[in-house]
Formats: sequence, C-alpha cells, structure tokens
Amino acid sequence: MSNLYVHIGQQIQKHLQISGMTQSNLASAIGVSRQVMSKIVNGKKAINVDEVSKIANVIGKPIEDLLNYETGGLEVNEPVLVMMGSVSKGNTVDDLGFLNHVIDELIDLDDLLKV
Repeated sequence: MSNLYVHIGQQIQKHLQISGMTQSNLASAIGVSRQVMSKIVNGKKAINVDEVSKIANVIGKPIEDLLNYETGGLEVNEPVLVMMGSVSKGNTVDDLGFLNHVIDELIDLDDLLKV
C-alpha cells in the first residue's frame, strides 16, 4: 500500500493516543466498521477525502495535520486514489461499495503473497 496511506494511518494513531480515543470510537463516529478503521490506521486501505475530512473533524485536527507528508526530497511516483464529490444513484453507490470491497481483498491478497 502507498506510503502516504501508511503515513496518514500513523498520524491518526498518534492523535488517537494523545486524545485517549479508541479506533472503535473513531470508527463509530465516522460511520465505518472497526475492521475498516483498523485498515485505515495500519495504512492498508486507500482513504478518500471524505473519510480524511470526517476523521480530522472528529479528532479536532485540521486535515493538513493528517496529510502532512514529507518525501525527503524524493519524487513520489505512487498512485494516489481519491474520490471527490458524492454519488446519489443507488446502483452506483452499491457498485462503488463492491469495488471498494474488491480492492481491499486484492490488497489483503497482495500482502499475503509478500510474506
């Protein structure tokens, strides 16, 4: 998974430790499962703008605190997938949810193959 997602997860974890909030509390507050929140915090799930915004709001930090990512002067060539806007058609929402599930499964399979 992208180093950016790992970095965002580390920033979320740091803010959770400071505030005393648990991953379960945060997951509930933004409307995702504990498993999804665990993947976000561990950098194993591509996080979208809406999720970053909700998390930042709940932990009381600006989005920039979560996204501040130093590359050490190196060019970042990793793809970053971000979904902007909203989807209103039911079929599209269902399709995107299924696609997100498939992507998460592919990431899990890729992680298993690396072991």
